[in-house]
Amino acid sequence: MKPKTISTHTIPVKNAAREFRFFHEVFDIPVVEHENFEHLILQQERLVLDENAEPTELTLTVKDHQAELANHLASYYVTQVGEPVEEGQKVVFTIKDFEDNTIKIIANK
Repeated sequence: MKPKTISTHTIPVKNAAREFRFFHEVFDIPVVEHENFEHLILQQERLVLDENAEPTELTLTVKDHQAELANHLASYYVTQVGEPVEEGQKVVFTIKDFEDNTIKIIANK
């Protein structure tokens, strides 16, 4: 997956280690080490895994096309919530993560 933008850099979590791994492995969000800590980085900003926040909805825009994204999600056994929805030249996939966040992934057709 080729992530491009994310709607928020604060991700509600209950289990930070599990969510860190999910975002890194499933979404291919880069990891950068800084001062002996690993951080997820997108749009040159660190993603903050907030254990005090309630589950939310966030949007991830990717450079991938619909078929590539569907195959990528299937290879990680990520279940979609409903069918993808076409919006102009884009298609929106909706998933839930382990933390009950709703994630809308916007891909190219």
